[in-house]
Amino acid sequence: MNLGFSKIYSLLVDGLPIYDSRVACGLGSFVRMYCHERCLETVPDQLAFGVLLNQEKTVRNPSSGTLEFHTLGSGQVRKYATSNLMVAWLLEPLAELGQFG
Repeated sequence: MNLGFSKIYSLLVDGLPIYDSRVACGLGSFVRMYCHERCLETVPDQLAFGVLLNQEKTVRNPSSGTLEFHTLGSGQVRKYATSNLMVAWLLEPLAELGQFG
């Protein structure tokens, strides 16, 4: 699984976002802030999606202390797909709330 496939799948499947290291890091940062605000010691399973390794030297893992997000490497297609679905389920209702009409 890679960014190229993520783009193709997001075009073929309604509601499935592109899921790359930037998206995972950004959403993970929001989840980490949520956990800090609620004094949680670990990331809840429902929000513990994986973050992807990126090709650049920039570290894009929002983990902090005991709030850890698992890094997804090559060969972890099932975990990648699960994380992509988790993110879709998280973003879809937020997108609907943000629509004006």
